[in-house]
Amino acid sequence: MTEKGMVWVKDNAGNLFVCRVEDLKDPKDVSEEELENCMDDATMGVNIGD
Repeated sequence: MTEKGMVWVKDNAGNLFVCRVEDLKDPKDVSEEELENCMDDATMGVNIGD
C-alpha cells in the first residue's frame, strides 16, 4: 500500500481543510461532498505552548 499523504485545500469561503490526497479527484477544485471527508483546520487542536 502506498501512502500519498495529506494536502491543504481551501473552500469557496476561504476556509482551510486538511484532506487525504486519495479522497480528492482534484485538490485544486474540491466539492462540498469531498470536504465532508476532510478536517476543518478550525476544529483541529493545536498545542501552541505556554
